[in-house]
Parts: sequence; C-alpha cells; structure tokens
Amino acid sequence: APNVTSWADLERDTSAWLGNDMQKSCFNEMEKLGALIKQKNDKKLLRIWRLLQTTDHIYYISTKKMGDEEVHKYFAEHQSPYEAFINYMNIIQHLKGLL
Repeated sequence: APNVTSWADLERDTSAWLGNDMQKSCFNEMEKLGALIKQKNDKKLLRIWRLLQTTDHIYYISTKKMGDEEVHKYFAEHQSPYEAFINYMNIIQHLKGLL
C-alpha cells in the first residue's frame, strides 16, 4: 500500500501514535533500545521490549483534540498524555539500566 492507513481517529493515519514529539521520542528510544537488547541476546529483556511495543502505550501519549481526545482519554489509565510519556520513558530508562 502506498499510504499508511489506520482505524484510529479522524485522519485514519499514524498520527494517533506519532502525532507529537513525545510519541516520536518514545518510538525512537524504543528502536534504539531494541538494537541494544538484540545484541545482548537476552530472551527475558527481548520479551519485555516486545511487550512495550504494544501500540496502546504510545496511543495514550496522544495530545489530539476534538472527538479524538475523548477516545484516547476513555482508554487511557493515565491522568494525562504527559504522565503516560513520563511513565513510558521511565520504563525505557529502567530497561537500559539492565543492559
């Protein structure tokens, strides 16, 4: 497919996951962490890294407004996208410390 499509939000694109700088930062850090974990060849850390790639984690960091915001808030267990971002990045830092 020439264009990315999605079920999420009005745009039906990747903006539900990569629409703001916090989401992009998380995504980029996870990619870097993945390379390090794969080099270490630790099955337990690899499993944790894979679980952290569940799209919900980055979806909760969305700062979209209008009707989309209500959907994001409904499913999120965090008080705000910023709180979700801080929690996610703390987990990434913890994993880095295990390497």
